[in-house]
This record gives sequence, C-alpha cells and structure tokens, in this order.
Amino acid sequence: MQSLHTIEGPAIREIHVGEVISTAWNMKGRLVTVIFLSVISAVLAAFILPDEYEASVLVAPSEDEFAGSRGGLNGIGGQYSGLAALAGFSAGGDTKKSESLAVLQSDSLIQSFIKSRNLIGVLFKDEMNNRTEPPTPWKASRFFRKKILTVVEDKKTGLITVTIVWTDPHQAAQWANELVALTNAWMRDRAIRDTERHISYLNQESEKTSIIPVKSAISAVLETEIKKAMLARGSDEYALKVLDPAEPPEKRARPNRLIWCAMGALIGISIAIGMALLSCIRPPRQSE
Repeated sequence: MQSLHTIEGPAIREIHVGEVISTAWNMKGRLVTVIFLSVISAVLAAFILPDEYEASVLVAPSEDEFAGSRGGLNGIGGQYSGLAALAGFSAGGDTKKSESLAVLQSDSLIQSFIKSRNLIGVLFKDEMNNRTEPPTPWKASRFFRKKILTVVEDKKTGLITVTIVWTDPHQAAQWANELVALTNAWMRDRAIRDTERHISYLNQESEKTSIIPVKSAISAVLETEIKKAMLARGSDEYALKVLDPAEPPEKRARPNRLIWCAMGALIGISIAIGMALLSCIRPPRQSE
C-alpha cells in the first residue's frame, strides 16, 4: 500500500549544524570537486589576464605670482572702474588650479595626445583585426579616461597624483609624464594668447583717454600683463610643477594572483555550503 504524506499550512523545519556537516560529509566528493574547479578557474583567469602596471607622477599647482594684481584699475570710477574685469584678467591661483585639472582630464587634450602619438592602434591592438572600422579618437579618448587615466587631488596638501595604468610599464611612465607636460603646454599657450589680447586691449584704452590717473592705472596693469606673458613664455611648468616624475614600475599592480586564488576558494566554499543546505531543506522522497 502506498502511503501519502499531506502537509496542511506552511511547515518550518529546523536545520541543525550537525545535520549540515553530516550532509556535507556524505556528499564530500561533489563538494571538493566544486571547490577545486572554482579555484582552478580563478587561477586560470588570473594568469590569462594581462599584467597591468601603475605609473604615477606627483605634481603641485604652480603659484600664480600675479594673483590679485589686477586691482590697479579698481576704485577709479565710471567706465574705467571695471576695466580689469572687462579685460578678462585671471581670477587667481585657485581658478588656475581648477582649470589645469580640467584641461588635464579634458577630451580635447586627451584626443590631441592620442592623435599626436598614434595611440589608437596601441590601445586597441587586440581588437583592430576584428573591427570593420578603426575606433575613432572620441572612443579612444573615452577608453583612455575610463580605463587608463586617474587624477586624484589630496584635499589636505593640495598635491595631485596623475596615474596611468597600462600593460607596458615604460609606456605607462612615459604617458604620465607626457600628459603633465602637455597640460603645461596648453595652459602656457593659452596664457600667452590671453595676455597678448589683454595688452592689445589696454593699449587701445590708453589711447582713448587723456586722464592722467587713468593712464597711470592702465600702465600699471599693462606692466603686469607684460610680466605675465614673459613668465609664461619662460616656464615649462606653467600650471603644474612636477615634484616626483613617473618611473617605470618593476612590480605589476594587477592582477594579484593570490587574491584571485583566495576569492576562487571562497566562492567554491560558498557554493559547497549552499549545496549542502539545499540538500538538507529538500523535502524527503515519499515512501512507497
């Protein structure tokens, strides 16, 4: 005669640790196999993934020797009271630092960096043969900013760390140093263009007035702008001063194969515990 077991309402059965251990022991062959396969998979993945190296350059924002010097025209009154502001003079060191960080991470600068060094083929060398069309500089720039470049500012010290992560340690160090140099070049060239425009503007305003105090104030600001142009032309580290240049690292940053092995073991053990628990809570087969 076949016996039937009926359950009325939800049934909750307590599972003791001893029961789980006993179940795990009974199925130890399968559980050991699961753990072994998990560890082997993690080890294989850790060795298949390419080695990546981190190269970092430590920089500090260059001091603005002329911050606050535009006040020579303030207080004169009338149409000349805002002459310095109309000329668009620099707002000071903090603005210069923010602009430098923005330029360093900008799409325009990175695209220029990639194009000038023909890096698209280097960045996508494993994918070039499988693509019908080569990646665009825009896509290369997005990849570079997301996967390769990291810029971190220490809020306490104000120092900035520019880090490049790449499979070639020498290229990683070279790119980090060159990006900082390119940022300085961009900021310096823009400063020279701005001061030249300011100088032209101030000369025009000086010719329009015969008021001696106004001419004197314009001359003072004009002298400052000429000094700023001279400083920009003679400074290779106009925006970012290199404190510690990047050197090719001798030790890879990742993958950390020990961590991968440990993670594989933990995942395998977790799966094994889950299998043992499922075997314990599985309803018993009906007896005939």
